[in-house]
Amino acid sequence: MISASFDLIAYSDKIPSLLLSVDGDILALNPAARRGFSLEQNQNLVALFGSGFERFLSYCSGSRDPLFSRQKLQGSDNIEREYRCEGAAIVSGDEKAILLRFKSIERSLAGFSRVNQEHGEFRDKALSEQRLQTVIDAAIDIIILTDQNGKIILVNKAIKKMMGFSTDEIIGQNVKMLMPSEFSDDEDPQNPGYDHSKVEQSVGAIREVVARRKDGSQYVANLSVGTSRFVNETYYTCIIHDLSEYKNIELKLQQSQKMEALGKLSGGVAHDFNNLLSVIIGRLEFAREIIQDETTDRHIRVALNAADKGAGLIDQLLSFSRQKHLNNEVLNLGAAVQEALEMIGRGLGEHIEISLEIRNAEINAFADAVQLNNALINLATNARDAMTKDGTLSILVEPVLVEGDAGDEAKKNGGRYVRIAVTDSGTGMSEDVRKQAIEPFYTTKEVGEGTGLGLSMVHGYVEQSGGFMNIDSTVGEGTTVNLYFRAAD
Repeated sequence: MISASFDLIAYSDKIPSLLLSVDGDILALNPAARRGFSLEQNQNLVALFGSGFERFLSYCSGSRDPLFSRQKLQGSDNIEREYRCEGAAIVSGDEKAILLRFKSIERSLAGFSRVNQEHGEFRDKALSEQRLQTVIDAAIDIIILTDQNGKIILVNKAIKKMMGFSTDEIIGQNVKMLMPSEFSDDEDPQNPGYDHSKVEQSVGAIREVVARRKDGSQYVANLSVGTSRFVNETYYTCIIHDLSEYKNIELKLQQSQKMEALGKLSGGVAHDFNNLLSVIIGRLEFAREIIQDETTDRHIRVALNAADKGAGLIDQLLSFSRQKHLNNEVLNLGAAVQEALEMIGRGLGEHIEISLEIRNAEINAFADAVQLNNALINLATNARDAMTKDGTLSILVEPVLVEGDAGDEAKKNGGRYVRIAVTDSGTGMSEDVRKQAIEPFYTTKEVGEGTGLGLSMVHGYVEQSGGFMNIDSTVGEGTTVNLYFRAAD
């Protein structure tokens, strides 16, 4: 922070200025000092000027008012001249350094009366810099001031919250470490041949960029860039506004709109198809009454069985589209799951071991018994398909207390729920598959082996019941689908 203050105060100053540690080590030089003297960063001036200069520095470190000393220093032209050395302490928090300015004796003697005025100007510069820092620290967006080569001169405290960097870690670094898309790795703004029009094109415009946090993660942000010139030097002001929350809301809105459109589509198709099935089933039942041939009757029964399954699928589609009224009632979920499992177990196969744990005999929640049964069948079928060899299907029913989460619409209010956790020991899902698992018509099964509606229907049913659902999965270890139903008193 002190080095940033030095850059702001002394960078464009025509008087050679140095920033020293209290021990006399050169921490920074302004351009005038680099041009005028044969001095280098990290060089110790006590070794150059002797013990008398060390005493002078000790006086300066205890005072913010300028103290004066005469010192001889060799210039870049190898001519030694006497200078009026003016030193004062700079303090920022726990940091302390010394600002040293070298004025020629000739100019100093020509106008001693200007010393107080110059000191006042220096003090005003420092005060202005402090005021600027206070103002930008109040901003919630990241504000960065850089020179024309991308070197960060000033940054506000928002950098810590949004990117994880402290101001000390950032100042003096190149801005490309924060905005990789702005300054690519194969182009360095500090190179003489760098095309600065690349940045100039961004001035005055707001556009989306990818920003990089300290931990290496990236996020989308709005970047606006302003430019200013001061004493023939160009400076850039960059404002970075985090769009992560906005993008999450936008994604949820798109998902909601997509689900609404699919719901309307599936609801319309389900109604029309239901009408066709009613005619088909009615005609088949009429045919059974008038045809007494045993072979024909067997074929008609197969057709009726298929039509009944189609009607069940239509019923699920109507539930998914929320066009079917759920018969929610107070159910003992432990007893309901146990009853459903007796029927489900016969269809899973002998290679799958089934376990059920009910942690409270009286676990009541609001649910539709028929749709709950269908949901468990869907989850058990998916679990069976994920376990190609011997495996275990575990079901846990327990009361839970869910904490409110303002960022999650489903559980923003929290409260008492009953959780049904269906766990398999199958192949598990990758993160990409898990995120898309509840998408309608999304499936990883071969063509003809799945519709991609199973999990989306379960998800739609649970949400329509006033609960929510989530999925935990690890590749090679298995999957757990958690259904949460609001508890009944």
